[in-house]
Amino acid sequence: MSEQANSAAVSTAPTTKDLKRVLGRKELMSLAIGQIIGAGIMALMGTAIGMTGRSVFYAFLLSTVFVVIDSLGSILIGGTVRLRGGDYTKMAALVGKRTAGAYVICDFIWNIGIAILPLSFADYLQSLIPGIPIKATALVVLTLFFVINLFGVKQAALIETIMLVVMGLALGSFVVFGMPQVQPGAFGGVSNYLLNGPVGIISAAAFLTYATSGSFVVISYSGECKHPTKDIPFVLIASTLVVAGIYAVISIVAAGVLPIEQVADQSLALVAKKNPA
Repeated sequence: MSEQANSAAVSTAPTTKDLKRVLGRKELMSLAIGQIIGAGIMALMGTAIGMTGRSVFYAFLLSTVFVVIDSLGSILIGGTVRLRGGDYTKMAALVGKRTAGAYVICDFIWNIGIAILPLSFADYLQSLIPGIPIKATALVVLTLFFVINLFGVKQAALIETIMLVVMGLALGSFVVFGMPQVQPGAFGGVSNYLLNGPVGIISAAAFLTYATSGSFVVISYSGECKHPTKDIPFVLIASTLVVAGIYAVISIVAAGVLPIEQVADQSLALVAKKNPA
């Protein structure tokens, strides 16, 4: 009886064979970069500058090291097997279903923090359109993206790519127009570096992992990838390095255009509003 039950459980266990394997490296990179880049840089940059001053540039690079180390488990298992169910399946296979269940509970609590993304979007939109209600706008944006994900992973990846291009243009404009306004000698000496010493830069780097992490999401698409064991490890590392490099360049403008005391704990909109001299 026990053997029959086990056999039935095996035969009905979810597999990846019925999934459409439509995601290549390009789509995975779009999903990973789109997951990393976004409101994190908008919401966290000012706070990180307040923690460590102009050494926020190095804090971004250090945060990448933390993120890659934290992703080693996903990199190894993503390069070994094709998964269905992402992190839950990974946890269940490695440490059992009870621990995986506890992980899901913690993950649910952690994902409440996603609220910061639409709220940050609404906050920046309000700087362009004064008077719009922040909470209502955030709720509409969150609902919109929830609905988009109901149409399938291929369509979500396409929309992610379009949004990534728009975000790239926006951040690129911030850098192109901001670089000429960086104060002469802003990064040439030791002034305004390491405002809170080594602890400050390490704390800022740990804090910024929220902005530079997110590539791990692609392991959840393993069952729908064309070549998951080759593409997922590459994308996990490459997307993190690419975004961290972009953020580090943005931090030069964010921390170098205005005096540190003006931009510490403030949003990027303050720097973006500065008119050329």
